[in-house]
Amino acid sequence: MKIISFHIIKPYQIEVLFNDGKMVVANFEEFLKKSTNPLISQFLDIDKFYDVKLDEYGTLVWGDDEMDINPSKI
Repeated sequence: MKIISFHIIKPYQIEVLFNDGKMVVANFEEFLKKSTNPLISQFLDIDKFYDVKLDEYGTLVWGDDEMDINPSKI
């Protein structure tokens, strides 16, 4: 399963479209707030959160690969 596109719909929420046609809204706010890892919790800074990219493997990636989300976990 791969993400083929995404759209930020509001702070910490991203709508993702998978290669099987499934569309999901993922809310990352609670995940980020609960994290004790500073490499992850830094993305509570909304400007850093909005700097998300889609890599060649269909995975959402933040920063310099400091955080990525496995598409099967969304």
